[in-house]
Amino acid sequence: MKENRIEQSENLYCNLYSNRSDTVTINADGWGEFKVNGGSVSIWVAKTSNVTFTVNNATTTSEQNVYVVGNIPELGNWNTANAIKMNPSSYPTWKATIALPQGKAIEFKFIKKDQAGNVIWESISNRTYTVPFSSTGSYTASWNVP
Repeated sequence: MKENRIEQSENLYCNLYSNRSDTVTINADGWGEFKVNGGSVSIWVAKTSNVTFTVNNATTTSEQNVYVVGNIPELGNWNTANAIKMNPSSYPTWKATIALPQGKAIEFKFIKKDQAGNVIWESISNRTYTVPFSSTGSYTASWNVP
C-alpha cells in the first residue's frame, strides 16, 4: 500500500510520498479535492484579494522605475530582483495591483531601481498592511513619507 502524506507550508500543500502530479481544481471557497489510492484528500488554498498599491510624488530619473517589495513571496521576499514593477501612467504617481493572500499581515517598501539594478530604498520604517477579506484592497502613500 502506498503511503500518502500531505504537508502544509504556509498555504501550499503537497503530497510528499506518492510522487503523483495532477491538476486540482479549487472552488471559490478555496477548497479542492483529488483522488488518491485508499481515499480522498481535501486541500485548502488561501483566497486572494487584488490589492492596488499607489505611491504619490515618486519622481524618478529617466532610467528609474518604482517597485514594491516586501516580506512575502508575492512581493519578492525582500529580494529587489523579484520586486513588483509599478505603472507610471499618472507620473509621478505609480500604481500596481497584486493578488495577495486574504488576511495576511505584510511589511513592504517602495523602491526606485534602474536598469543596472541599482536600488534606492525609502528611508522610513517598513510599511505595514493587512490584506482584507474581500476581493479588493488598496494602500496609498507618498514616497518616503510614513
